[in-house]
Formats: sequence, C-alpha cells, structure tokens
Amino acid sequence: MAKDSRGIPYSVTGVQELIQQMLIRLTVHKGKFSPDPNLGSRLYLLPGNSPAKLESMAGDYVREALADMREIQIDRVTARYSNNWDRLELTVWATCAGKILEVKTTL
Repeated sequence: MAKDSRGIPYSVTGVQELIQQMLIRLTVHKGKFSPDPNLGSRLYLLPGNSPAKLESMAGDYVREALADMREIQIDRVTARYSNNWDRLELTVWATCAGKILEVKTTL
C-alpha cells in the first residue's frame, strides 16, 4: 500500500511492491512481528558498533532479512552513521529480473 497526493491508500505492484517488501523486512525488528517471528532484521543492533565493522555487519543483516525474497539478488550494501551519530543511513542495491533496485532507509 502507498498513499496518493490526497493521502488515500492504494495498492502497489511490481517494482514498487518489491521495494515496499524490502523496506518492511529491513525496518521491522526481527522477532517482534508476532504472526511471523522470522520476519524482520537485526539492523537495530548496529548502532554503537565501530564504523570499521558497520558495513560488513549491515551486509550480513540485510542478506539475512531478505533471504526469503528469492526474486532479488543483493548486489551491495552501504551503511554509515549520520552526522550526529544518532541514526544509521542504509542503502541496498539489488537486482530483480534485470532491473537494479536502490532502497534507502534511515534507522
């Protein structure tokens, strides 16, 4: 689902649906969605880790969270702390049916 310019929800399909599914899986804390405890990621554990370990750990957590989405292949993950070190900026590049998807979120 997404909202139009008037704020009315509408269904999304295709690439937009895949991106929405990716964002949900990346931002939900793994184990906190009671209908499916395996849904979500451990990205919430990253804040406080050293910048040297950040991208490696983020890549592992992203691949784990998106493993059930067999239609996509993770190509690259970048992660960095915001200027205030209070937020994590994450970018995931993935390929699906020959299309490159770029998904950004802040945690």
